[in-house]
Amino acid sequence: MTTAARVARAVAGSPTLWAILGSRLVRVGDLLRRSRLRATEEAEAALAASPALLERVVQAGPFRGMKYRAARSFGSTLYPKLVGCYECELHPWLQLLRGRAYTRVMDIGCAEGYYAVGLALLFPDAVVHAHDTDPQALAACREVAVANGVHERVRLGGALSTDDLIRFGAGGSGLIVCDCEGCELTLFTPDAAARLADCDLIVELHDFLNPAISSTLLDRFRRTHVVRTVGTTPRSPDRIPVLRSLPPLARELAVAELRPGPMEWMLAESRSGGRAGR
Repeated sequence: MTTAARVARAVAGSPTLWAILGSRLVRVGDLLRRSRLRATEEAEAALAASPALLERVVQAGPFRGMKYRAARSFGSTLYPKLVGCYECELHPWLQLLRGRAYTRVMDIGCAEGYYAVGLALLFPDAVVHAHDTDPQALAACREVAVANGVHERVRLGGALSTDDLIRFGAGGSGLIVCDCEGCELTLFTPDAAARLADCDLIVELHDFLNPAISSTLLDRFRRTHVVRTVGTTPRSPDRIPVLRSLPPLARELAVAELRPGPMEWMLAESRSGGRAGR
């Protein structure tokens, strides 16, 4: 046996040596974690102090200029909403829908009101029915609605039932935006889907919770709607002017939506000739 082999065997069989190495590795790992935490805290402080974001006004996108007075974001990250890149995959669809004179909008899972208030601003003749199961989120939604002067047109409500959805569909053309955290198949039953024939829909699909959601929901709406899906795309903070003066990590945090994985949305356009704006 060579000298190197004897040394290796001695090291491998020494509990004391492994204990020393293990403690050193734990210490190094702890230092790295603390370093990352400090860097993240510094980046968040830089974001919070950024003149462009300090006033809490949406900087870009279809809801540009919306005053965002909510203390925090519910169920999602705040800074992408302020920057204006939140769910930017939907921006072209929202711009297309902007030309349709909706008088009725429903936001299912409204959280603190990004879409509820944004859509009330986008469609000034529309009454927006904003639903969420979290009372604190609804209170924040009202705060944002008041700050933007649309609180009289944003009607707040709690948990939504399939019957509520069917009644909305009975009113004719309208727009539905939905983020119900995996309850899509329970809410959009075959009967409900059929009754929403005159409505356009944007539905976030949570296939990571139930892999059958996308295929089932697309099939349910295919007869009455032109349906397609759009998926998440990479974010590039370098393309956002208001972030250029910030440190690199702060720029990355500003666009991070912190999702559990790639997401998709169903975009369902009513085939009915009675749709709003036509």
